[in-house]
Amino acid sequence: MSVASENSSQNLRPTDVPGPDADWDTIQRFALLFNGYEYAEPRYHPGDPTGSCRQLHEDVIGAIGHRDDAPESVTVEDLRAALFFIPRRVRWGTWDGVPTGQDLTQSRKLIGCIRGRLEDDADM
Repeated sequence: MSVASENSSQNLRPTDVPGPDADWDTIQRFALLFNGYEYAEPRYHPGDPTGSCRQLHEDVIGAIGHRDDAPESVTVEDLRAALFFIPRRVRWGTWDGVPTGQDLTQSRKLIGCIRGRLEDDADM
């Protein structure tokens, strides 16, 4: 599966985001529409796109914690880059390419945060 190079969330609508019960293939397709490597690398560790994306993912997941939404300091792009990292981790970190329960839980939480943020922005 290829990775997109367009990193704009400007035209993203809530209906573009998979639902909370989306299957892994749907989640993965959506996640890879945003290139988290390109987004994270200049913000964290120039020259290390994978390490940068991993750090951003950890920071975003930590910021969300047990909340149902993302703090205002976490942007839609941050959320999308964190989501992007999960299928990359699954692809390169497992023998079978099958996501763990934690992968699915984190993915669905990030999708919910993305959708919620877009809905909030649409209401403004």
